[in-house]
Amino acid sequence: MVNFFAQVGFGQWLRYFLGVLEVVSAVALFFPRQAFYGAVVLSVSLVGHIVIHSAVLHRPAAFLVILLAVTLLIAYLRRPSANG
Repeated sequence: MVNFFAQVGFGQWLRYFLGVLEVVSAVALFFPRQAFYGAVVLSVSLVGHIVIHSAVLHRPAAFLVILLAVTLLIAYLRRPSANG
């Protein structure tokens, strides 16, 4: 990951920030009331990863697209209901 962030051109601070953000979001998936919010944050993160892989690094991002689809499915299935 150090090489990845060096190639992208962002500082290593972003690696730590995204790592913490992704771990906290993944843990939130285990709790039904927080699963929607964790999935939304992970989805936004995955969109960023897809853009970086495709546009900056010129690498295939098919696996990331699959992960995004699964994460969006989790967000959809765990969305808060209007009735409470």
